[in-house]
Amino acid sequence: MVDGHQGIGIRKVAEYLLLQGLRRTRRRRSKRKRKGYWWRPPKLAVWSVVVLALLSSTGDAQSSAYCDKVRAQAHGEAALAMTPRLFGQGLRFPDASTNLGAVIADQYQVRVGLSFSLVDMLRGLAMNRAGEADCRAHGASQALQRVLAQVDRATYLPAYRAQRDFLARHRSEWRGLVKKAQKRLEERIITVVEYTNFRSRIDVLENKLIDLDGRIGVLESERAPLPSAGLDALVRNYVGSAQEYERRRSSLKALDAWEVSLRGGAIPLPELPPEWFGAVVVSYSLGGPIRNYYQGEYLEARARELRTASYELPARVKTLKAELGVRRSEAKHARALLRQQSKHLSEARQILERDRAGTAHERDSVAMRLLTLESEGAFLQAFIQAIDGVSGEIRSKTRADRQPVR
Repeated sequence: MVDGHQGIGIRKVAEYLLLQGLRRTRRRRSKRKRKGYWWRPPKLAVWSVVVLALLSSTGDAQSSAYCDKVRAQAHGEAALAMTPRLFGQGLRFPDASTNLGAVIADQYQVRVGLSFSLVDMLRGLAMNRAGEADCRAHGASQALQRVLAQVDRATYLPAYRAQRDFLARHRSEWRGLVKKAQKRLEERIITVVEYTNFRSRIDVLENKLIDLDGRIGVLESERAPLPSAGLDALVRNYVGSAQEYERRRSSLKALDAWEVSLRGGAIPLPELPPEWFGAVVVSYSLGGPIRNYYQGEYLEARARELRTASYELPARVKTLKAELGVRRSEAKHARALLRQQSKHLSEARQILERDRAGTAHERDSVAMRLLTLESEGAFLQAFIQAIDGVSGEIRSKTRADRQPVR
């Protein structure tokens, strides 16, 4: 298998050999014209053309395990299709008493020769181009799928971090409230039920902090940067690459209706110089036009599938954009409710502290409730900002993609 760097090196060697062969060609042509000989192309130039054809379209797409697999398969199939085939034949003719016109000969005959198909040559080139198109389509699909997977992490990870940081900053505060509640329980100021309810709220915050650390660790281990291209540009690249791959496959299948081959070789004769023979075969299937018609129908149906099918990546991108909008609206609504609840609790806390109404335990319970609401508010605020940041990054990158090149 030839990778990208090896392909470039071998291509340069083939180009050099082709140049040398063409130089020899000009010298030989001038000599043979003076001598009256028929000019024949040099073998060096011919095989250089074959090597260049085998290496065409390689090394352009991004190298990956999938591309290496596709290229290896395409190059192997193209090598069989594009190179001549050596054959040998053993024939038996009727005896000389049978009149067969021009094919009267000895009863046994051996033939050795080469066969070459122009259609197979074109098929090999089409295989290489289809392999490269498959590689590009796969790379575009993977880039788009990485974005779809990354957007979800890019919105939740900053929100988890903001809530974790808020709880970590106020951890000493609620632990101080727990110690006060324990002291009141020992002094029989509050009941066991009141202490248990207060302690359960503290445990919720402690467990929440542990849960956030776990979620952040998982997301950080899976986190990868977003691609440099905008989301709309990635969609266009995927659709274009997929359609190009289908067109390459269609052009490869269009050759099935044709056969253009050349077969020739030598016939060794006893006590005589060998004779040569040759045959040219040109054929076309009458079902070719029908096949081409349905291939066109297939390409149109595939294009519609890429644009409209719910399981295709463009539809999933549209769904992602709609989901981001819905998530943002829900988060803003929840943040408004939290702010309203926090405002009521703050007012109640101020009244209790100003009028010295209620007990100290009631004031601490209100403070604990405020901490819980404020932690949720920190999550929602960071979540909305993350959604805006991701959407803004996608929109700005898309606008940059649409800027004309000056």
